[in-house]
Amino acid sequence: MRDIDEINAEALNENAAIKQAILSGDSNVQKFYDNAVVFITGGSGFIGKQLIEKLLRSCNIMKIYVLLRVKKNKTIEERLKALLDDPVYDDLHKEQPNFVHKIVPIEGDIESLKLGIDDESWKTLAEEVSVIIHAAATVNFNEAVKKATLTNVRGAREVLKLAEICKHLK
Repeated sequence: MRDIDEINAEALNENAAIKQAILSGDSNVQKFYDNAVVFITGGSGFIGKQLIEKLLRSCNIMKIYVLLRVKKNKTIEERLKALLDDPVYDDLHKEQPNFVHKIVPIEGDIESLKLGIDDESWKTLAEEVSVIIHAAATVNFNEAVKKATLTNVRGAREVLKLAEICKHLK
């Protein structure tokens, strides 16, 4: 059985190789996202947080719009602050302390028509967004059918409607 020091040393070596590959900037993924303006649904969920962190750490992202809803009497700005205080962003805070300025919350709700986004923000997204990542969903298998349908079906349809009008979509 291997001891903890051996496992840690192996992990550090792997992390160093990954960081070196990121710094090279040669991957097709990095090239695709170079100077991208990304719109993400589900950015406050487990997968969404990991995705945002990885994109900002690995790619030259211009801006990330994150769809957030008012929840538990917290504004979208308060929710974004809480989101960015998550430990998943600890290394990013150290390496790129200004990354928070690249993240812009958009008030909305995945269950609503036009994603619950106001007309001005909808137009802004249509003008600026080059990549859309739809990661919002309910994964509660005991969810009422109506709520699950609004979230998982209507939400996807409304994201596609936004994609149709985005002028710079890749």
